[in-house]
Amino acid sequence: MAKPGAAVIFFQGSTAAPITPIQTFIKAGGAIIDDGGNTITIAEPLRHDATLGSTQDGGLVKTNFGKLTLTATNTYTGDTLVTAGTLALAANGSFSNSLTINISADAVLDASGRADGRLTVAASQTLAGNGAVKGNVTIAAGCGPRARFAARGCLIAGGGDGGDDDTNQTPDVDVIGTLTFSNNVTLSGGSLTVMDLNQSPATNDMVQVASALTYGGTLSLNINDTFDATDSFKLFAAGSYSGVFTNIVPATPGVGLAWNTNTLATDGTLRIVAVAPPAPPVIAGVILTGGNMIVSGSNGLAGSNFYVLTSTNLSLSLSNWNRAATGAFDINGNFRFTNDSGVLPQQYYILQLP
Repeated sequence: MAKPGAAVIFFQGSTAAPITPIQTFIKAGGAIIDDGGNTITIAEPLRHDATLGSTQDGGLVKTNFGKLTLTATNTYTGDTLVTAGTLALAANGSFSNSLTINISADAVLDASGRADGRLTVAASQTLAGNGAVKGNVTIAAGCGPRARFAARGCLIAGGGDGGDDDTNQTPDVDVIGTLTFSNNVTLSGGSLTVMDLNQSPATNDMVQVASALTYGGTLSLNINDTFDATDSFKLFAAGSYSGVFTNIVPATPGVGLAWNTNTLATDGTLRIVAVAPPAPPVIAGVILTGGNMIVSGSNGLAGSNFYVLTSTNLSLSLSNWNRAATGAFDINGNFRFTNDSGVLPQQYYILQLP
């Protein structure tokens, strides 16, 4: 842990000949930097400890209410946690190998001082929290390798309160909150945005963008309640909206309900509407030929399974009917099977879904 004074350049090797950089390696315990409420700069790269190999190091925790600026290309692989104050990137400052960037409430990550004025959340990273981000932000495609973030997690509004219920620094996704951006945000195609929705009480995570918001990729919603057609959730607030999400997970908010995404493009609100249930699959044709009964039908869900039950006694309960066939509906929702009817004088058929 470091508690520096008010030095402008707190950590830098010799820049005059002979140039002698400081070699700094982040080990398993991580680097905890307390700025003491001052404005300080670290000009040397914080490097991943090579002795750890592919094992993740302890990352960086920035504490206290001052401003810490990183100007080098940092290669540590652990999480970056901003608990208070401002963590700034300037010049070519970056931490593109840090898996999770977690900004606590009232804390700031400032990328506006970079040469490109932009924070790019790379394909291996997740940005989360309840704090604020300055500078333009791009969430790249195919992000986040962690299974706990549904195989990809890129942007998690809320979920970062400076702590969580396990032993690592990774934010939990069940904390309701708002992640605020001062400039433009682009959610690239193939990215993943994760948000929580609750009906009782009616709360949800929010992404607040001062300028332009471009939708893209998948919107993944953590749902813990039962919804109805009167519910709506303001997930985004932006100066302007463009683009669309290519997928929403889950595909529907419940039986007989659908997501209405029309107002995402106007005011960032996701609404729920009622929809008529689809027509059930039916047996549409029965043909007896050569002693065989050919049964066909339609209206099934493509790729889903079905059973065909038979009985010679229509009054029997279904539990006593025999299963004549097990199959799956084709890509058009149709099915067909052939049954040897033998010498039975009559045979009844019924379609059953798992």
